[in-house]
Amino acid sequence: MLSFLNPLALFGLFAAALPLVIHLLSRWRTTTLDFSSLLLLRKVQSRSVRRLRTRQWLLLILRTLIIALLMLVPARPAVRGLLGGGPRDHLPVEAIFLADGSASTRYVDSGGQVAGLLAGKYTSVTGWLGQSDRYRLLRVDNGPELIAGDWVVPGNQPDRDGAREIENPGYGHAALAGALEQAAGLFSADGIYQREIYLLTDRQRGFLGADSLAVDSSAGIRFYLLESNGNEPHNIAVRQVGFPGELVRPGAPLEVTVSLERFGGDSTLPVFPRVYLDNRLVGQGEALLEPDGAVAVVVEIPPLEPGYHELAAEIDADALAADNRRVAVLWVPPVSRVTLVQRGLPPGTDYLGAALEVLSSRTAGAVRFRRAAALPVSPSAVAESDVYIVHGLEHPARSLTAFLTELRRQGRHALFVPRSDEPVSGAFNSATGRLDLPLGLGALKKFDGTGFDLPASGQAAGGSAVFDRLFSSIEALGRVRLFGLRELESPAAGKGAVWDLGTRGGRGLLRMVRVGRANLILSSADISSLEETELPGTPLFVPFVHSLVTMLTRSGPLVPQGVSVGEKVTFNFGESVNTAGMEIHGPGDERYLLPPGERESWDFTRTDEPGAYWLYRGVELAAGFGVGLHRAESDVRLEPLSLVEQAFDGLEFHHVPGGTELAGAVLLGRGGVEIWPWLLVAALVLLGVEQVVANRRGDE
Repeated sequence: MLSFLNPLALFGLFAAALPLVIHLLSRWRTTTLDFSSLLLLRKVQSRSVRRLRTRQWLLLILRTLIIALLMLVPARPAVRGLLGGGPRDHLPVEAIFLADGSASTRYVDSGGQVAGLLAGKYTSVTGWLGQSDRYRLLRVDNGPELIAGDWVVPGNQPDRDGAREIENPGYGHAALAGALEQAAGLFSADGIYQREIYLLTDRQRGFLGADSLAVDSSAGIRFYLLESNGNEPHNIAVRQVGFPGELVRPGAPLEVTVSLERFGGDSTLPVFPRVYLDNRLVGQGEALLEPDGAVAVVVEIPPLEPGYHELAAEIDADALAADNRRVAVLWVPPVSRVTLVQRGLPPGTDYLGAALEVLSSRTAGAVRFRRAAALPVSPSAVAESDVYIVHGLEHPARSLTAFLTELRRQGRHALFVPRSDEPVSGAFNSATGRLDLPLGLGALKKFDGTGFDLPASGQAAGGSAVFDRLFSSIEALGRVRLFGLRELESPAAGKGAVWDLGTRGGRGLLRMVRVGRANLILSSADISSLEETELPGTPLFVPFVHSLVTMLTRSGPLVPQGVSVGEKVTFNFGESVNTAGMEIHGPGDERYLLPPGERESWDFTRTDEPGAYWLYRGVELAAGFGVGLHRAESDVRLEPLSLVEQAFDGLEFHHVPGGTELAGAVLLGRGGVEIWPWLLVAALVLLGVEQVVANRRGDE
């Protein structure tokens, strides 16, 4: 097939008509000759007339061809498949291969794993490149960050096994629009190269992550979307493993909720999720999944001992095994001794005491509860409990100081709740100030008459739908949701080991500080007052109190849960600790040593695989968290081609679906081999022939 790299020069072909125009004009001119007899006419032979006419037409054709050939040279004609050639016959090419390394390319269809099929296409296209070409491979694993190699010139330097890189995708999630835009800026300024970008992807839903590409259409880049296959894939995924809101306490059975989702399909499918505790099968559920449906299965598991546990939900293997299993780290708090210090409450307002009574009953057994009317100050008295809930701050400053000092020394924990019927205590601020603790009421005192931005009491009666499973992550203090509150935040700059929990509107409700081994929490409002928080009027007040006790007794670093592959995880130690000897154990027996040094937090970024990660301080297990596949990676259905074409609107875009003959599809955009030198040679040869034919006139 013939194409032209400079088609505007084809207008010069009109000059090829000049010999014909001159010939036609010369026929209209006549010359009158005077002669006296017909003797000369007899000498003209009919054979000479025919020869003259033939030479004239031959000269006309030769001159027309010469001009046409000379005008075609600047148009730069190119031929694909010249003399039986194939995809190797092309102009110099600068090619960039952008490989989708996200988890969805682990999908296995009838032809094999998607990543392997894409690697085969990469091998084919790079095999057609020669020494006048060069290319590079960019793989995208998480976000638009490019894993880039240098330019490779076939025959001059080896490919660093790019096909193997494509065959081994990661577990991350990637949106490729940003990567395509970055790749478009990597081409050299050398104008001798044609520019090509090959996008190797499974065309998963939302794979571009943008509606359009910010690429200059005048850059002359040809885009090829090379797919693995054209069939619509389908998949089932474990979305989440968690708890439907009940208390997590030692020695009591627990119900686990396994959330499943299906993408695609054409009929109802039975599924049997299995639940594992510390890699031991402890329960199994059953459900029916409709096409593009979702379901939650509740499985009861046996009683748990205090400490860390790995909880996992798994389904039978399907085409994308990477999301068939999801892991969560569960921390079961010990049964704590809790003392409530309060006095002089009006009748019917002892909500804190009632909640603790429920928690200490035989049916709950989450705490061991007793009451006190005054603050303990002696070491022996303070040692009688693990957690103190101090309702009312009108205590002498000397007693408060002695109590806080002993808490700090012994590593006991306390929750301080101001009474709604007492003035803001200056004694508490004085005591915390003397100990240099950032717990002064100040900006944290209750909102005067405004209350908190909590749901109305009528909405609160709705239960879990309103509160969004507030305590589904109670085992991980980094994500304890208290009545729709925000997550526990990292220590603010200049505050030291201080965390604030706020309401939905960002108002401060609780402040937590870690002093040595002691955790102290101060509430800015009376959480047991219906007027101030409405919390006691909800069915979640008891688990709310239990979550506060759980937070207080948690002495390890605070770690977020529900992390996706590739996300950063911050360990907040709550105090300055030396991380020498600390080690993180990841999936597959991976080990990551923390560098030594005094620090209050540590950012961990090596969450490359799904599974459970554990932080050890020497031989002591200090914390754990679970990492799962990004939710979007499970939806492996194809992005509608109309949306893909819309994103590439205005660009030279070639869609090459699976099963398409690859060589022909790629060559469709390439210019082939330029033949202008041959045309120039042909023009010179014809010019020589024209001279020979024209000069024969003198021989007649």
